[in-house]
Amino acid sequence: MRLSLALMVALCLQGAVDPKVEQAARLFERIWKEYFKSRGEVYQAPILTAFTGKQGSACGKVNPGNAYYCDKDNTVYYDADFLAALRLRVASETGTSGEAAPVIAIAHELGHAVFAQMNRQARPRGAMQQLQGYGEEKVADCLAGALTRAAAEQRVLAAGTLAEAEATIAIIGNLNARKGHPAWRVRYDSFLSGYRNGVNACEPNPLENLRYRR
Repeated sequence: MRLSLALMVALCLQGAVDPKVEQAARLFERIWKEYFKSRGEVYQAPILTAFTGKQGSACGKVNPGNAYYCDKDNTVYYDADFLAALRLRVASETGTSGEAAPVIAIAHELGHAVFAQMNRQARPRGAMQQLQGYGEEKVADCLAGALTRAAAEQRVLAAGTLAEAEATIAIIGNLNARKGHPAWRVRYDSFLSGYRNGVNACEPNPLENLRYRR
């Protein structure tokens, strides 16, 4: 029987922080610092803040059951219970450890942080969001794919990463089936582009031509 995310949250230890998330976050920070340095720029690593229940931010209230990047305070907020529940559900659906699930969720939010920093002077968010497929979300998914590949290669994540990634994006995509988020199959296609081809595949224009195919 598949457990709902709500039930899994009830089964998790409140406030527990996944050590895989912490390990991956250190790797991701190193990757982005090196990438920005290669461009002659400085990466301002976001603060990662785990929470349970209610959480305020410079961008307003952050709802539980969520991970969210606030560009006003350069912070990624994430509900630790929600990510623990997500991991359990992905593990249940794939027969794996599910360890990639929370890492991918954080990598996606870091994708938003990178996008914001690269476009700080003239951020084209409004125009990109009007593109078919919702440009910024697809860029964040693509960058998450590139980071996830790095985590797998560095053995931060074990075997079964892609199966876990597909299940993770399907679950989160269905939860976020609203304006600002494309269909989960399009999101997974963007993720695969970054996973297979690296950061340079994540330019907005090429991503707009992506279509999910089995």
